[in-house]
Amino acid sequence: QKIYCGGTMFSDHASSKIDVFHQVSLGALDTIRSKNEYKHQAAEMGVRILSYRGDNGVYKSKEFKEDLIARQQTMSLSGGGVHGQNGVAERGISTVVNSARTMMLHQALLWPEQFDMRLWPFALTHAAYLWNVFPNGKNELSLMEVFSCTKMDHNVLRSEKTWGYLAYVLDPKLQDGKKIPKWDPRTRQGQYLGRSTKHASSVGLIRKFST
Repeated sequence: QKIYCGGTMFSDHASSKIDVFHQVSLGALDTIRSKNEYKHQAAEMGVRILSYRGDNGVYKSKEFKEDLIARQQTMSLSGGGVHGQNGVAERGISTVVNSARTMMLHQALLWPEQFDMRLWPFALTHAAYLWNVFPNGKNELSLMEVFSCTKMDHNVLRSEKTWGYLAYVLDPKLQDGKKIPKWDPRTRQGQYLGRSTKHASSVGLIRKFST
């Protein structure tokens, strides 16, 4: 059985956009997979990743160095115990982590019966999403827009739900246009855990309590 362990967070130095990749281990192979998925997603937005900066953990491994060379990328390491050398990333990541913690505490206070500490990866992903897509007060551009050099429609944020909020999902039979007995429930109760990254931006991830 694989136990969820952690992940890797990438912060773009130019835009401060943050991406979260969850892993089942903090080893080199899982971290390399996250790096290459990040590279692929950036390429889809027209951005080529040339260089990384990180701490002295897994990034010093033989496997990680070989993957950098194979993909014509470079890596610089922060000095031991000198987090200030990567201050832009450290500040952004700290903000996103604190935001995720706040969302979980808010959910625990309002709906304690649905609280589950194991849902923190969903909270962290959603916090990073909000960090990336909300326009800032200076130029009304989001970090995502700065990163991709593409204008976004911010209207999607008007329909944003509170993380951990109770959600109601239409019965699948009704979704397919079928009929159900008149007095049967039309919906099932679930929990909103953020937006799906595999579907349209309006599709949410809903936790099903029964499973």
